[in-house]
Amino acid sequence: MLKSKFVFALLLFISVENVFAQNSTIGKEFWLGFMENFGTEEGLSTEAVVIITADERTSGTINYLGRTTSFDLEKSEQFILRINSDELDLFHRNSGRVENKGVYISASGNIAVHAFNEMLRTADGTVVLPVSVLGRDYYITTHKEVTPFESTLLVVAIEDNTEIEITPAVNTINGKTAGEPFTVILNRGQSYQVKADGDLTGSRARVVGGEAENCKKIAAFGGSKCTWVGNCEACDVLYQQAYAVSSWGKRFVHIALKERTSGELVKVLASEDGTMVSVDGVPKGTINKGKFMTLNFTSGQSAKIETTKPASVTMFSKGVGCNDPDIPSLSGIGDPFMITYSPSEQFLKELSFNSIQLPSISNHYVNIVVKSGSQGDTRLDGRNIGGAFSPLPGDQDFQIAQINVSEGVHRLVNPDGFAAYVYGFGFRESYGFAAGASLDNLNVDIESAYSFAVEGEKVACLGQEGIWRVIAGNPNFNYFLWDFGDGSPALQGKEVTHQFDAPGTYRITVSASSGANSCDGIEEATFEVEVVESIANLTGNSMVCPEVEEVMYYIEEKEHLEEATFQAIGGEVLENYGDSVLVRWGKENADAKLVMNPYSENGCPGKAVEFNVNITSSLMATAPVGQTNICFDPEVPHIYFVENPVKGRKYEWEIEAGDIVSGQGSPEVEIVWNEPGVIGEVGYTVYGPEGNTCSGVSPKIAVSVAEELAEVFVTDVDCAGNETGEIQIRLAKSPSLHTFIWNHDPALNEPIAENLGAGSYSVIIIDQNGCSQSIETIAVKEHAPEVRMPTGFAPGQPPHVYQGVSACEFSFELWVYNRWGSLMYYGKEGWDGRFNDKLAPIGTYAYILRYNYPLYDKTYSNEIEGVFTLVR
Repeated sequence: MLKSKFVFALLLFISVENVFAQNSTIGKEFWLGFMENFGTEEGLSTEAVVIITADERTSGTINYLGRTTSFDLEKSEQFILRINSDELDLFHRNSGRVENKGVYISASGNIAVHAFNEMLRTADGTVVLPVSVLGRDYYITTHKEVTPFESTLLVVAIEDNTEIEITPAVNTINGKTAGEPFTVILNRGQSYQVKADGDLTGSRARVVGGEAENCKKIAAFGGSKCTWVGNCEACDVLYQQAYAVSSWGKRFVHIALKERTSGELVKVLASEDGTMVSVDGVPKGTINKGKFMTLNFTSGQSAKIETTKPASVTMFSKGVGCNDPDIPSLSGIGDPFMITYSPSEQFLKELSFNSIQLPSISNHYVNIVVKSGSQGDTRLDGRNIGGAFSPLPGDQDFQIAQINVSEGVHRLVNPDGFAAYVYGFGFRESYGFAAGASLDNLNVDIESAYSFAVEGEKVACLGQEGIWRVIAGNPNFNYFLWDFGDGSPALQGKEVTHQFDAPGTYRITVSASSGANSCDGIEEATFEVEVVESIANLTGNSMVCPEVEEVMYYIEEKEHLEEATFQAIGGEVLENYGDSVLVRWGKENADAKLVMNPYSENGCPGKAVEFNVNITSSLMATAPVGQTNICFDPEVPHIYFVENPVKGRKYEWEIEAGDIVSGQGSPEVEIVWNEPGVIGEVGYTVYGPEGNTCSGVSPKIAVSVAEELAEVFVTDVDCAGNETGEIQIRLAKSPSLHTFIWNHDPALNEPIAENLGAGSYSVIIIDQNGCSQSIETIAVKEHAPEVRMPTGFAPGQPPHVYQGVSACEFSFELWVYNRWGSLMYYGKEGWDGRFNDKLAPIGTYAYILRYNYPLYDKTYSNEIEGVFTLVR
């Protein structure tokens, strides 16, 4: 029995596509809350900002303090809700008070949500986790350096009667003692903030009580009302949604912030006693459960951070007070913000992130870490950015990059995985958040097993019973509850069997705890599996000749089919080509069949497909396939063929009212229909490989050949350069049923084209049946002008001069001679019948006319001569 082993993955990121079976920040249901900002005591208003990015077509609502705002988005569109504290205060101002300030977001399709706590000169943001990836046990990271501004912790309930135990790391301002747990019970949407004059980092918030089968989740946040970082002047709000302890890891990469000269502060928070911390392989000390270590990194210093037990690592940007004063352009840039790092065990593959518009922010960045060797596959907004990476100084297995980006939405892809962090700086202003944070439950592994081999992870086969087994990292876990997401009853046990009976995508949830009667310490892993149905059809000849034929059969209309095996009942499979199979059939058998056994991409078997075959000497010949309504064009051959022909068979074609151009004897012929307005026929007789011993006659199909559409008549231009040409299409049928497409005037839809200059024209004629006739190179011509000289000339009558006569314009030179050959006149105008200002005598004269005329944009000359009679 081959086992397929896989690990649960709870994946957190923004607007992710094609990430099947991952839990992410993409979801349909969210809860969040806003903690206090510095500005409330300075008379300045604060804005609670919610940004929704659609991963698909969606609509939904945002519910807050009894109000509802709706949104309707197409994929990749955004909706931004800004709520000013002067108009409606969503911010928590108190410590130790139950309030109704939870913000609930629901959508019909997948969305990503970000929240920003925004005021001029003090802002921070966080990616918001959907309900599906929330947890029950949190250790919170905050910060505190400046009096009187407190560090803050916030929890939001998503179900009624949620019992939450909070253990503050320091004394709270409402009298709760450090290290002493207290409980609070919240209903759906209620919220509870804790504030302290000290640093609340290491405070714990977890769900207690209840039963393991009905443990509730909460959303938790950590931050600060306003604080310095690293004893560097510049106070700023901090705001970060906390990640459940089950998602913490052991390996982290710190990347220095670009264009900052103050360095960064990093807090390492332990979930277990005896957690040893090292930086670039150098031991830094040991911390216990709920305790933290602070690391200071200098400007430009990137490093690998490792712990021996699961930990949370959060980076803090320092204030401007520690900037290098010798670099004036950067001395006033930046302010505190916080980002919780993703462990290197859990990378993303693709996401979209938003460099948010905030007051005073002038520069936006994204820090990226990838595995060495994969940097060349990293694309930002479709552009390969592999050249921007360099090795991580503390670990050559990783490559890091600091990229400047513009304000707005960006897309990042690397098929081998990455972690990314988005941030921005301006004058005494900043923001930062994880572009994507993986939240895999690293404390629980799962094994699945089938009686056949499967490929890949998270494999669930349709209609096949599988064995599902949980492997828990905590030896105290002895109660395991399985929900397979298909409506079947929950199963209890470390090992269970389950069968999916319908295709679909199912969310499997496994809970592990130390008993059925308590939520204390419960671990939960959720992942998706896709159960697919392998579907396909077989096509080929169902009537074959006995013992002599080798026939091809084809797989068509397939879905989720990776490979198939075949069995020929009454024959022999000669070759399996993957998408087709070659079969030699045996003796006569009316009940022969070809059986296909399909397998999906992950190796799951599907339902067998049977194709019935009749082995007989009387072949079934199907009607030929081809066009049955033909537009008349004797230059165009038409193809007719036999559907699913069998290799080795001969086909004798019979045609009426047409001619075979090629293919006689084969399963495909070319036919020319060279007579308009006729009804032709096409059929064939098929013979087996041994001649006439096995044959069949096909039905004939009738082919209707359309009439010829039109003839063309052309009127040339009357004179060169004029636009007096005309083309007339004379149709066999009424022109109202035709469409005309002229190349010189697409708007013209008439059978006559007028006012044409000399040139080449074409027209396509389309009748009501879709038949078309294309008439190319219709020539409208120019001609040399016809010039005539009169045989008689009477000066007293118009035009009073002797000259050439033509319908077209031309220029000329005229010579007139008397009968003795003496020149009487030369000029470029007509002769008025005078010689030396006296009337020339009547009689016979000779002339020479040399005239010039244009033709096709060139000038030509011609000369004519003759005699005429001058009369008076």
